[in-house]
Amino acid sequence: MPESAKETCRNWFYKIASIRELLPRFYVETAILRCYSFLATDEYSRALVRLTAMSRGIGDPLVAAYARCYLCRVGILVAPSIRDHLMPCFHDLLLTFTSQIASESVQTALTIQRTTIPHYLVLYAPALDWVLCCLAHDASESLLDSVLQVRLFLFSCLTCMCTV
Repeated sequence: MPESAKETCRNWFYKIASIRELLPRFYVETAILRCYSFLATDEYSRALVRLTAMSRGIGDPLVAAYARCYLCRVGILVAPSIRDHLMPCFHDLLLTFTSQIASESVQTALTIQRTTIPHYLVLYAPALDWVLCCLAHDASESLLDSVLQVRLFLFSCLTCMCTV
């Protein structure tokens, strides 16, 4: 790889790192993740894990769910063999969802937007489905069993929330 390509790539990542707002920085870096191939092939795993950790700072649970969904999508396209970020994305999505869905800020947003909890919960389905598909692709049987148990638990929680 020419040294000028590496230098240009590094400069772009330095510029992205200077973006102060979390969400634009997260999406821009995720969008150009393939450019890490100019630096080194082992950079993908570290970048995906770092971006997964970065997504934990997104305050809105629905926005965070779709950010994780996008990260999983780009990760599968760029480096399909790297799976280090998938399970943390899944767990973070569930943790954020279960801990923040009843929060005052989400309830206030639902009131302002004149929507109900069941309608709001439906908005999570595509992001959750995509993360699960990425996680399940070429996964071991034990991993699939644990994911299925979590999914069944989540389904029972959703059923309880929708009936309240």
